[in-house]
Amino acid sequence: MMPLRVRIALFGAGVVLLTVLLFSLLLYGLAARGLAGQQNQALALRAQQAVAALKLASRPSLTEAQSLAPVNLITGSDTFVELLDAAGTPTWSGGEIDGRAPAIPASLLATASGKGFAAATLRPQQHVALRVYLLPWSRPDLGLSGFVVAGQPAHTARQQLAGLRAFLLLTALLCLVAAVVANWLALGRALRPLR
Repeated sequence: MMPLRVRIALFGAGVVLLTVLLFSLLLYGLAARGLAGQQNQALALRAQQAVAALKLASRPSLTEAQSLAPVNLITGSDTFVELLDAAGTPTWSGGEIDGRAPAIPASLLATASGKGFAAATLRPQQHVALRVYLLPWSRPDLGLSGFVVAGQPAHTARQQLAGLRAFLLLTALLCLVAAVVANWLALGRALRPLR
């Protein structure tokens, strides 16, 4: 049978661990939700900036062109902008996967046309996920229209959450050790008269 001091110390450590774990889960959930919202807001702002720039662009700059240094969306984490024509064909892209601009599904283009915007996570390849935000654009004076896509590899948010998970786990372990030591010392003094 375990001594009373050990049982009380383990009980106290268990209560502390449970409290820290519940707090960590709540904090992680709030951070994950907030991070997704922040990423959507940043992509929406980038898409709005691109649409504003398109309103001032000349016809030659709106036709098919190559990006000088596109983001590799498999390994990179930077935000990219892609310009699509009305049919959804990329005319310019600041990001690429295996040398090609990421394809945007027709269903997402239809959503952007109907609602005025669309946001989604796409999987153009098995190990590649992209968070994208679409806005329609038009230049009636030039007879051109299409979509602007602002996107970012989804692994960027996953890496940030992985760092938070590691921090919360380390914090929980340190709190558990501190609780065991503090309980052990406090119980030693409290139980001394009973001996």
